[in-house]
Amino acid sequence: MKTIKYHLIILSVLLSAVPLFARTPLVTQEEVLVGTRPLGMAGAFVAAADDSSSISWNPAGMAFMKQKEISFSMPLNPLWARDLKIGINNFYAAFLFPVNKTYTLGIDWFHIGYSDDPDLNWNKKPELEYSENKITLAMARKFGEKLKIGASLKYYNLGVNYDGSTERTGNGIGMDIGANYRALDIMKVGLLANNIFGAHLFYDNGTSSRFMSPALKLGFAFNLIKDNTLELTADDMLHLGIEHWFFNMVALRGGVQKEILNSGEDFGLSAGLGVKYRYFQVDYALQYRKYFDMSHSVSLAAKFGYHAYLVDVLSIQIEDVFTAMYKAYAQRDIVRLKVKNKSSVPLKAKIGFMLDKYMDSPTEKDITLKPNVPVDLTLPVVFNNKIMNVKDDGPQNGRIIVTYEFEKEKSEDDSSKQFMLYSRNAFIWDDLEKLAVFVTPSDEMVKSFTRGMIQLNAKQDIQDEFVSDNYYYTMLLFNALGEFGMTYVVDPSTPFAEVAKNRNAVDYVSYPAETLHSKTGDCDDLTVLFCSCLENIGIPTAFIDVPGHIFMLFSLNMTTDKAQKFFGSDEYFVDMNGQAWMPLETTMFGKPFTEALKEARQELQKWSGQVDSGSIDKNSVRIVFVESAWKKYPSAQLNELWAFRFPDINKVAQKNREDSVKLMETVNREYQMAKEKLDQYPDVPNFNNDMGILCSYAGLYTVAFDHFQKAIKLKPNWDSAYNNMANVYLLNNKLDKAVNYYKKALEIKPGDNDITQNLKKAQQLLKEEF
Repeated sequence: MKTIKYHLIILSVLLSAVPLFARTPLVTQEEVLVGTRPLGMAGAFVAAADDSSSISWNPAGMAFMKQKEISFSMPLNPLWARDLKIGINNFYAAFLFPVNKTYTLGIDWFHIGYSDDPDLNWNKKPELEYSENKITLAMARKFGEKLKIGASLKYYNLGVNYDGSTERTGNGIGMDIGANYRALDIMKVGLLANNIFGAHLFYDNGTSSRFMSPALKLGFAFNLIKDNTLELTADDMLHLGIEHWFFNMVALRGGVQKEILNSGEDFGLSAGLGVKYRYFQVDYALQYRKYFDMSHSVSLAAKFGYHAYLVDVLSIQIEDVFTAMYKAYAQRDIVRLKVKNKSSVPLKAKIGFMLDKYMDSPTEKDITLKPNVPVDLTLPVVFNNKIMNVKDDGPQNGRIIVTYEFEKEKSEDDSSKQFMLYSRNAFIWDDLEKLAVFVTPSDEMVKSFTRGMIQLNAKQDIQDEFVSDNYYYTMLLFNALGEFGMTYVVDPSTPFAEVAKNRNAVDYVSYPAETLHSKTGDCDDLTVLFCSCLENIGIPTAFIDVPGHIFMLFSLNMTTDKAQKFFGSDEYFVDMNGQAWMPLETTMFGKPFTEALKEARQELQKWSGQVDSGSIDKNSVRIVFVESAWKKYPSAQLNELWAFRFPDINKVAQKNREDSVKLMETVNREYQMAKEKLDQYPDVPNFNNDMGILCSYAGLYTVAFDHFQKAIKLKPNWDSAYNNMANVYLLNNKLDKAVNYYKKALEIKPGDNDITQNLKKAQQLLKEEF
């Protein structure tokens, strides 16, 4: 009942315009009819208008268009007025394009001109010539599925020539308003208020006159059978036309028109033919009017970009996008939609999301949409690497693209939704695993610095193997970054201690390459930098987040039992499922490595009570393994290069020796006892030799070599010290130097079996090397 009342209200509003115009003598048709298809229906086209010619016939009809259309129409012969001996020519061109499912725009150009018969004039030239051009800009809007409203603004230009000379030219503007309402499934009502304010021309001689009077057209179109349209239109004439399509390829048209408001003498018949194939349509019309000879016209139209607009996107939700996590969004649904098929048949659709510039192609899902059933969908988003150029936060417009086939045409409908795209450095602390996206071990800057320092260290005469390779290289890189000038600086805009209180607050983290370039960073910047360096050489790392601070763990690559034997206590490491991991404070670059280890242990103990994983308070301490986090949040890729200078490897090596000695002094009881003797008697060769052997066992070869050299200096002809120095070179694979020192030892003590066996082993290895 409500639907019927709604239809009656709309119809009453539209039809109320008829008596409004009818009270005045304005209901006359002065505009020349355009378009081959409408002419084939004798001008019965106000309600049926649904192609590019609707720009002039009824701009509301443009809203029916489902694709862009360009058309051209012209007569095959002039329309000849027999009594006046005047031939009329015209040309019509139109372009119409739907902007979206609500708005449609159009523009057309119409030219008409006529002249009298030159054979009747003494100079064999036309005595009277007339030329008129009209350009129309139009817009239509849908109001739901029933009502369409359109408006057009028209510019007129005309010129009159008499005896070959310009009599006068003029310009003017007119305006039309049209409506189309589908009252029933089988009936549409069309209404056109033509030149609602009249059209006045202003001439070049300073005069003006009314050129077009206001006029009203009312039409009723009926679709009683499939592919058939019957229309009745009334203005100052009564128009009746029909169109029928066969197989959606061939159309037959016909119509009749008769004058009703004046003498009723004017009468006309029309017929037409249309042929449609894929994107093109050709139309032909034949017209007979009482005062004119038979006329023929033809038109060509091309359509493209089909949009049926049968799928409504009822709602769109797009999560805020953090650029650094762009790879993770490929595995995670961040777009949520509700869509509905408005047609009466199921549609096999492909629904996708697209962000221009930052996506190479839409992310899509195939689905069959049942008629009038809302469906919820989610979509992941696959960004390309160009998104890593986003350096500022700002809104973006994402497109929802719905493609399906309807009426044997592929339709692609677009909707848009704004969402926030945060810069590549933006981050929130709701999930500590997300920080792994900033750990970029394959970044060229990280790779160059890390591998470069290890290669420089490899060129040293002697290398240590202290504790484990993981420990030694971690110490090496820590001291290298300190010597490089890396400095801890609190970010004044987003200090970690403040941001961490609100885990949904937006923070900004620097990429390792950026931190290397600036040589400064806060605790999160320095943590991701150092984790990146270690992960680059295969050392597993983890984040430790405690209230107000973040630092890291690195794997020693040894069991807790082995670590217990070396350190003599489990306070130095954390037990992670039987493997030993060490906490490290990354804000202390430039300070001794052992102090950074100690500071991290104390920080962890402060919040967990104990260092071992079994008693860590999960409410105050969060530990995330980087390699595991990458499965959920893959590493981003910055790939920006800057030139830099490596720190002095000799200074880095000296810091390594100092740190190693400090640790040995702390954890090794034998070393402590040997040092006490050496401190008391520094010039005793045996004590230096014993300390060298003890350091060799620990893998601290550089320190051991120093003690062996001192022992030789104190006791130049001591074979044992030379043999031990050769052993250090052998352990470092410096075979030629090992051979030389073994030979020196044999010179001092010829025939010694142990030295001889060592020399043979070194010589054999040297031979195999070549």
